[in-house]
Amino acid sequence: MKIRYNTSFSKALRKLDVQKQNSVRETIDRFRKNHNDPRLKNHILIDNLKGCRAISVDRKLRIIFREFENYHLVLFIDVGSHDKVYR
Repeated sequence: MKIRYNTSFSKALRKLDVQKQNSVRETIDRFRKNHNDPRLKNHILIDNLKGCRAISVDRKLRIIFREFENYHLVLFIDVGSHDKVYR
C-alpha cells in the first residue's frame, strides 16, 4: 500500500495538538497493517463526500481518504473532528 497525503490533510494535522497528532499517526500505522481492522471503523461516505471513505482515530476524530486499485494507493484528504470533516 502506498500512502499519499493531500496538502489539506497535512495542514489539518499540524493544527492538532501533539497528543492527537500521535493518535493519528498510530491510526495510520494500524491502517497500513490492516485497512479492515474493526477498530478503524472503515466506511464509505455519501452525498458531497461520495467516493471517499473514513476511518476513526477516536470517538471524535476522523480521517477522510480515497482508495485506488483496491488499496494499492491511498490518498489521505482531511483529518479533524466529526463535525469538521463531514461538512
